Amino acid sequence: MKNSTFFEILCKLRRDYRNFTVYLSNLQTGNSYSLHHFIGNN
Repeated sequence: MKNSTFFEILCKLRRDYRNFTVYLSNLQTGNSYSLHHFIGNN
């Protein structure tokens, strides 16, 4: 298992954060499909 660099970890966190903000915006519209889609991707 190779060690991730700080930059790689930062990129992953940014991607996860972006996905989460999309999930929150979809949740506000009551889009239950996006909720299942978000859970399925994690």
